[in-house]
Amino acid sequence: MIDLAEVVPLLERGPAVLRALYRDLPQPWLHASVGEEWSAHTVLVHLVTTEQRAWVHRIAHLLENPGGSIPGVNPGGPDPSREVDEMLDEFETLRADNLSRLSDLDLQTVQGTHPTLGAVTTDNIVAAWAIHDLNHQAQAMAAIAGRYRKTVGPFIPNLGILGSPG
Repeated sequence: MIDLAEVVPLLERGPAVLRALYRDLPQPWLHASVGEEWSAHTVLVHLVTTEQRAWVHRIAHLLENPGGSIPGVNPGGPDPSREVDEMLDEFETLRADNLSRLSDLDLQTVQGTHPTLGAVTTDNIVAAWAIHDLNHQAQAMAAIAGRYRKTVGPFIPNLGILGSPG
């Protein structure tokens, strides 16, 4: 079974990492995107949405319905026109509530079925929750860095976050 004492500190830091990165950042940085798909702002909207609808909800669902299918994450979420600080506050509150709920669960390793990935366990979900944060933090940083991709000129090969020249 996954060691919550190891995973929870990582999950607790997620909102603070984004708050430190996003606070008072000018809008052009927040809306710069990588491949015209994900911006730092889009990442925040996505993280609030998944915090509202995915991780701890899926774990609780599997514990109540061992062997069942876990619910998908429907599109939607916070209004993307909301202020970033407002969404950061919501993310922080949701995460604290979800970690409290997680600690209240009688966590056991139970298997179920993900709508697109197939067999998953509660351990898989907890681990993916933590790594999902890291993945999107890196994605937000890459989007922010990408805004100056051309401006850094010949330094691109030394700045791995910008990827290969092109």
